[in-house]
Amino acid sequence: MRAMVSAEELYRLAGEQLLARGVVEIPISGGSMLPTLRPDRDRVRLERRDFYRKGDIVLARAQYPGGEGIFLHRVVATDGDRVILMGDANLQQRERCLQSQIHGRVAAIISPQGEHAPSPLPLRIRLRRLLHKIKNFQKFSSIS
Repeated sequence: MRAMVSAEELYRLAGEQLLARGVVEIPISGGSMLPTLRPDRDRVRLERRDFYRKGDIVLARAQYPGGEGIFLHRVVATDGDRVILMGDANLQQRERCLQSQIHGRVAAIISPQGEHAPSPLPLRIRLRRLLHKIKNFQKFSSIS
Protein backbone atom coordinates (compact mmCIF):
# COMPACT_ATOMS: atom_id res chain seq x y z
CA MET A 1 0.00 0.00 0.00
CA ARG A 2 1.38 3.42 -0.99
CA ALA A 3 1.33 6.18 1.58
CA MET A 4 0.26 9.58 0.25
CA VAL A 5 1.84 12.74 1.62
CA SER A 6 1.14 16.35 0.75
CA ALA A 7 3.63 18.38 -1.27
CA GLU A 8 4.26 20.47 1.87
CA GLU A 9 5.12 17.34 3.88
CA LEU A 10 7.25 15.93 1.05
CA TYR A 11 9.24 19.17 0.80
CA ARG A 12 9.63 19.31 4.61
CA LEU A 13 11.02 15.75 4.65
CA ALA A 14 13.30 16.55 1.70
CA GLY A 15 14.66 19.55 3.63
CA GLU A 16 15.46 17.29 6.59
CA GLN A 17 17.23 14.79 4.31
CA LEU A 18 19.24 17.59 2.69
CA LEU A 19 20.45 18.70 6.11
CA ALA A 20 21.36 15.11 7.05
CA ARG A 21 22.83 13.85 3.74
CA GLY A 22 23.43 16.89 1.53
CA VAL A 23 21.52 15.36 -1.42
CA VAL A 24 17.99 14.05 -2.01
CA GLU A 25 15.78 13.12 -4.97
CA ILE A 26 12.06 13.98 -4.99
CA PRO A 27 9.15 13.81 -7.47
CA ILE A 28 7.46 16.96 -8.80
CA SER A 29 3.85 17.31 -7.71
CA GLY A 30 2.68 20.84 -8.55
CA GLY A 31 2.40 22.90 -11.72
CA SER A 32 3.95 26.19 -10.57
CA MET A 33 7.26 25.36 -12.30
CA LEU A 34 5.79 24.40 -15.70
CA PRO A 35 7.17 24.01 -18.31
CA THR A 36 10.57 23.56 -16.64
CA LEU A 37 9.36 20.83 -14.25
CA ARG A 38 6.47 18.54 -15.18
CA PRO A 39 4.33 17.21 -12.31
CA ASP A 40 3.84 13.44 -12.01
CA ARG A 41 6.60 12.91 -14.61
CA ASP A 42 9.82 14.60 -13.49
CA ARG A 43 11.96 14.18 -10.41
CA VAL A 44 14.72 16.47 -9.20
CA ARG A 45 17.99 15.89 -7.40
CA LEU A 46 18.56 18.56 -4.79
CA GLU A 47 21.95 19.44 -3.29
CA ARG A 48 22.99 21.69 -0.42
CA ARG A 49 25.05 24.78 -1.19
CA ASP A 50 26.52 27.53 0.94
CA PHE A 51 25.03 30.28 -1.22
CA TYR A 52 22.24 30.44 -3.80
CA ARG A 53 22.04 32.86 -6.73
CA LYS A 54 19.59 34.25 -9.26
CA GLY A 55 18.39 31.54 -11.65
CA ASP A 56 18.80 28.63 -9.19
CA ILE A 57 15.72 26.46 -8.63
CA VAL A 58 15.62 25.97 -4.87
CA LEU A 59 13.66 24.26 -2.12
CA ALA A 60 12.98 26.90 0.53
CA ARG A 61 10.74 27.86 3.42
CA ALA A 62 9.41 31.24 2.37
CA GLN A 63 6.77 33.84 3.11
CA TYR A 64 4.12 34.86 0.61
CA PRO A 65 1.20 37.27 0.90
CA GLY A 66 -1.09 35.56 3.36
CA GLY A 67 1.23 32.95 4.82
CA GLU A 68 4.31 30.78 4.75
CA GLY A 69 5.15 27.52 3.03
CA ILE A 70 7.84 25.37 1.47
CA PHE A 71 8.37 25.99 -2.24
CA LEU A 72 10.38 24.52 -5.08
CA HIS A 73 10.76 27.76 -7.07
CA ARG A 74 13.36 29.78 -8.96
CA VAL A 75 15.43 32.55 -7.38
CA VAL A 76 14.48 35.71 -9.28
CA ALA A 77 16.42 38.23 -7.17
CA THR A 78 18.89 38.42 -4.30
CA ASP A 79 20.00 41.29 -2.09
CA GLY A 80 22.67 40.04 0.28
CA ASP A 81 20.94 37.48 2.50
CA ARG A 82 17.44 38.28 1.19
CA VAL A 83 16.02 36.18 -1.65
CA ILE A 84 12.90 36.48 -3.82
CA LEU A 85 11.44 33.31 -5.38
CA MET A 86 8.89 32.77 -8.12
CA GLY A 87 7.48 29.71 -9.88
CA ASP A 88 8.17 29.68 -13.63
CA ALA A 89 4.42 29.40 -14.36
CA ASN A 90 3.49 32.23 -11.98
CA LEU A 91 2.83 35.72 -13.28
CA GLN A 92 2.58 37.64 -10.03
CA GLN A 93 3.05 35.76 -6.76
CA ARG A 94 6.52 35.96 -5.32
CA GLU A 95 7.86 34.47 -2.13
CA ARG A 96 10.51 35.94 0.15
CA CYS A 97 13.07 34.16 2.29
CA LEU A 98 16.62 34.37 3.60
CA GLN A 99 19.59 32.40 2.24
CA SER A 100 19.50 30.40 5.51
CA GLN A 101 15.90 29.29 4.76
CA ILE A 102 16.92 27.60 1.51
CA HIS A 103 17.39 23.86 1.93
CA GLY A 104 19.06 23.11 -1.42
CA ARG A 105 19.07 23.71 -5.16
CA VAL A 106 18.10 21.56 -8.12
CA ALA A 107 21.30 20.00 -9.46
CA ALA A 108 19.54 17.71 -11.96
CA ILE A 109 16.13 17.19 -13.52
CA ILE A 110 15.28 13.53 -14.13
CA SER A 111 12.61 12.90 -16.78
CA PRO A 112 11.68 9.91 -18.97
CA GLN A 113 14.11 11.28 -21.59
CA GLY A 114 17.02 11.16 -19.13
CA GLU A 115 18.85 13.42 -16.72
CA HIS A 116 19.90 17.00 -17.41
CA ALA A 117 20.94 20.15 -15.60
CA PRO A 118 18.28 22.81 -15.04
CA SER A 119 18.22 25.50 -17.70
CA PRO A 120 17.86 29.25 -17.24
CA LEU A 121 14.38 30.71 -17.25
CA PRO A 122 13.02 30.07 -20.77
CA LEU A 123 12.67 33.13 -23.01
CA ARG A 124 8.95 32.51 -23.59
CA ILE A 125 8.30 32.76 -19.83
CA ARG A 126 10.32 35.98 -19.54
CA LEU A 127 8.37 37.44 -22.48
CA ARG A 128 5.02 36.34 -21.01
CA ARG A 129 5.85 38.06 -17.71
CA LEU A 130 6.95 41.22 -19.53
CA LEU A 131 3.72 41.29 -21.57
CA HIS A 132 1.72 40.78 -18.37
CA LYS A 133 3.44 43.81 -16.79
CA ILE A 134 2.79 45.93 -19.89
CA LYS A 135 -0.87 44.88 -19.97
CA ASN A 136 -1.30 45.77 -16.27
CA PHE A 137 0.49 49.10 -16.78
CA GLN A 138 -1.78 49.95 -19.72
CA LYS A 139 -4.86 49.00 -17.70
CA PHE A 140 -3.68 51.19 -14.80
CA SER A 141 -2.76 54.08 -17.15
CA SER A 142 -6.19 54.09 -18.79
CA ILE A 143 -7.86 54.48 -15.37
CA SER A 144 -5.96 57.69 -14.55
